[in-house]
Amino acid sequence: MIKSEVDKEIDFSHSKMIILGEDILGEDLQETIDWFIRRRDIQKIAWIAVGSPGVEEILKLKPKSESLPANALFLSFGRTGTESAYIITEYLFDLRKRLTEKGLDTVLPVIEANDFQTYKINSSIVLNKEGKITKLQPEETKVLNILLNRADKLEAQPSFMIFVSS
Repeated sequence: MIKSEVDKEIDFSHSKMIILGEDILGEDLQETIDWFIRRRDIQKIAWIAVGSPGVEEILKLKPKSESLPANALFLSFGRTGTESAYIITEYLFDLRKRLTEKGLDTVLPVIEANDFQTYKINSSIVLNKEGKITKLQPEETKVLNILLNRADKLEAQPSFMIFVSS
């Protein structure tokens, strides 16, 4: 309907992030993402994630460290601002493959708004073909990221503490 009212082709290539609400995960995701997949200007560049507890809280967040709120998400998911083994990234085209291929389950990162007015991205959700949803804790997400060979750098956990006094 919009195309019938404008004289230009509508371009969504600026749409780099799709955030789903947790409530939509129980529905058929293939139907939900169908329009995005059919758009040639979105399917190859868009990351997809889950907003917790909902999308509205994520969209309202305005991190003090960024002039454009979405920039913080792009820097986190694009691994240009931060590289963390706790952040699992999922492209839209990969989500479609995981939804349709046998033997592959869907893994989506979870974005939460914290009390410091920043995004917290350190957990994930696994969806299997039978519709079972499993939320992974941060350490489980890190291990999964390592097993999927998606983590380039790992944060070392110190096994001891050094105290220096003057």
